[in-house]
Amino acid sequence: MAEENRGYLLNEIGARKIAANVLADFQKLMPGLNVDPVEVHIYRRGHPLYMSTPGLYTQVQPLARHPMDRVFFANTDSEGPESTTNAGILAAQRAVKEVEARLAGKPAP
Repeated sequence: MAEENRGYLLNEIGARKIAANVLADFQKLMPGLNVDPVEVHIYRRGHPLYMSTPGLYTQVQPLARHPMDRVFFANTDSEGPESTTNAGILAAQRAVKEVEARLAGKPAP
């Protein structure tokens, strides 16, 4: 988002307009799927960091990124201790494999 537009995030009307635009753009990307997302989360106060605790990367993250029927998760925080572009790319590649397996009627890799 361009710096001059960030003020829209500071009030509810602006945030709702941005959310509506995000949904419209999402639906343009997948017009044939008849997808209607239930929620849009907008973090207005920076990155939503979570607390690092024992077992987070070995037990919690694998559960949090596990697909739920037709919902697949891919973001930088689902892959490891650092939020990096590379982690986001790896998450996307993993999710693509999961989707392909689901569409082929096979178990997730």
